[in-house]
Amino acid sequence: MSSAFLSAAPGAYLRSELISSITSLAARMNLPAARLTSRPFGAARAPRAAPATAPNATPFINPPLVINLTPFHCVCTICAIYTNSIGLTSPEYSYIIAAGGETPPELKSFIAESGFTLSDTQRGSFVIKGARVVDPASGTDGTRDICVKDGVLVTAPEPGAEIIDARGLAAAPGLVDMHVHFRDPGQTEKEDILSGALAAAAGGVTTAVCMPNTNPVIDTPELVRYVAEKAAGAAARVLTYAAVTAGQEGRELADFRALREAGAAAFSDDGNPVMSAELLRRAMLASRELGTFISSHCEDAGMVCDYAVNEGRISRLLGIPGRPAAAEEIMIARDAMLARDTGARIHIAHVSTARSVEIIRRAKNEGVSITAETCPQYFALTEETVLEKGALARVNPPLRTEADRRAIIEGLRDGTLDAIATDHAPHTAEEKSRGLADAPGGMAGLETSLALALTALYHAGELTLAEIIEKMSGAPAKILGIGAGTLAPGAAADIALFDPDEEWTVKPEEFRSRSRNTPFASARLRGRVAITFLRGGISFARGSAPRPQM
Repeated sequence: MSSAFLSAAPGAYLRSELISSITSLAARMNLPAARLTSRPFGAARAPRAAPATAPNATPFINPPLVINLTPFHCVCTICAIYTNSIGLTSPEYSYIIAAGGETPPELKSFIAESGFTLSDTQRGSFVIKGARVVDPASGTDGTRDICVKDGVLVTAPEPGAEIIDARGLAAAPGLVDMHVHFRDPGQTEKEDILSGALAAAAGGVTTAVCMPNTNPVIDTPELVRYVAEKAAGAAARVLTYAAVTAGQEGRELADFRALREAGAAAFSDDGNPVMSAELLRRAMLASRELGTFISSHCEDAGMVCDYAVNEGRISRLLGIPGRPAAAEEIMIARDAMLARDTGARIHIAHVSTARSVEIIRRAKNEGVSITAETCPQYFALTEETVLEKGALARVNPPLRTEADRRAIIEGLRDGTLDAIATDHAPHTAEEKSRGLADAPGGMAGLETSLALALTALYHAGELTLAEIIEKMSGAPAKILGIGAGTLAPGAAADIALFDPDEEWTVKPEEFRSRSRNTPFASARLRGRVAITFLRGGISFARGSAPRPQM
């Protein structure tokens, strides 16, 4: 079901009992607390008085009207009320109703009897005023209005449009995270597409691209479509890579053409490097023919052996084997040579070492079609963090040295590293409690990524705000070839509104993600998302975020 907004029909009233149900159900389903507003968007009108026959009713303004949860949860919560009304109390069942297939006729009747309607987009107009608008695609970095009509950016405000006072905030194109793990299908106790989208929205991300190392692996058209169907109506736009090799086993290529036609954004065996150069070469040729690229996990499997930390001072101090930097660098050099040989595009995932940056820099200077990403953990932390945080600081590739961290920042500064992605990798508390040697690698990163970039790069004087937004929005959108990463008129109104200076403490228990595994717990960061707009609707709003002026 693509419907994302729950609107009150003209003259509808919301009974206090229903308000209470929404609030309690939101809490039970671990959703943000429900906020009911008379009118987030649309021309201002005076509220109608509640009739004498509805003494416990809260009046809405006519029309249109919305319950101001996140767009997805507007639908999900009313579905939960519906399932409870027919004796189905499982939140998971509510998710199924809200996320896939046609709206059940019984649900349509229930909504109609409650005075509500479902629509696939939020109608109405609003203007964001007073924000510092940072849009690298247009070269904008200054105060100007952002005008939205029916989910699309427009050049001028509509008469009577709502005003959002955003003074003191920055507005940027919604972030595009080209490397996340939503664990769906197969490991949804860690994350699923809907909870991952919620975490994305809380981090200002409006487009997230899932890696295919799920269970089963996303290596068939049916599974590519499964992701798209489950993501309909989610709090972020969710795309997926498809596997390079069948089952990610590194033996035979998946059916690239069928996967691409089913909607795969690109191809990757992330989590498992493609060790055969001959097989990767054929994959590159196939991706070139389809006008797309390979995202490569560059680690020599025989050298890293699932070791937990970087090979160096910390591994010696702990008395355990480590992952040598050369394991990453050798594979990047190989992939760059194959890209030069085939003329295909290669994208290097989660770059972590100084020599990797240099190899990519040289390849670019030679005209190789190579792009690369890094992640906040590689410019904000070093291997020393493992001594304090243990398994929570175990990531793949591992945290490296201070010299590597500085080289990563320099690679971002000079354009060698095109994008910042999260490699959002949720795991359960039980898994991360197994100890450094036995815990899986990865961290939940969506809800801290922008704040970490602002703290470690912008406020540290390493990158400008425009450069950070380009790395986190415009550049990944260009690499993926999608219509995002811009505030140009005619584009979807995907907007991240954030306070670049707000200081806050990371509290994993408040994450929207199903998992809490982060080495940044209790860290003080500077810069925080206030509101995220997806196609003009609010996909996330923090409690203190500015509300439209009535």
